[in-house]
Amino acid sequence: MHRSEHEKNHYDHDMLVIWASTFSALLIIGATLLMLVI
Repeated sequence: MHRSEHEKNHYDHDMLVIWASTFSALLIIGATLLMLVI
């Protein structure tokens, strides 16, 4: 029971890291496109 709870927390942490990485990538791509358009 305790182990499964730990795995769940680790999974949530991984999802947070993936979401943050994706968000950062989208920001960089968006900024690059703005620079190209302007």
